[in-house]
Amino acid sequence: MAFWNSANLQPKRKFRWVLQWAPPGDTGTTMQIAAKTAAKPNYELGSTTHKFLNHSFFFPNRVEWKPITLTFVDHVGPGVSDGTTDILYKILGESGYQVPASVKDCSSAVTKGKAVRAMGGQVRLQQLGGDEDEVLETWTLTNPWISKVTFGDLSYEDEGLVEISIDLVYDYARMESGTKLAEIPLTQQIKNLGPGGQ
Repeated sequence: MAFWNSANLQPKRKFRWVLQWAPPGDTGTTMQIAAKTAAKPNYELGSTTHKFLNHSFFFPNRVEWKPITLTFVDHVGPGVSDGTTDILYKILGESGYQVPASVKDCSSAVTKGKAVRAMGGQVRLQQLGGDEDEVLETWTLTNPWISKVTFGDLSYEDEGLVEISIDLVYDYARMESGTKLAEIPLTQQIKNLGPGGQ
């Protein structure tokens, strides 16, 4: 039965979602409110072909989770250095990147452990239902780190808001159904990377 023929069935709505992400030094509210668009996780299952006479037979390979893109409105926080750009640039530095002002600076490298810790440890997308605190699905990204940042464009002919997009790479995603918004608190603990985390 189609959802439009029943009062008990309803479609999921694109605009009813929240981002749960608390970068170090931020409560999570800043990036949550600044979020504009988000791609849900997706995966690809490759295949290997075995040919026999006139036939081809296909066997599944590894599951590979694909990067997702998040878009934010660039904003200025309570302080001049509290905006979206400042937070993302700080994450780059905490991931291990240094401006090459000296030989010592050139020896610093971005590592997975530092990049994941710089993200705060967890990123969640929660798709909301129609009732208070109703969460239809929660996607949790494991060991996410930023692979690309586009700080937006400027134009004298455009009166729109400046937008920033980031690409997130992650090891895998988990999906939970039927949770409550308050049941999944933000955390900055790294649980999946393991000791050392390089």
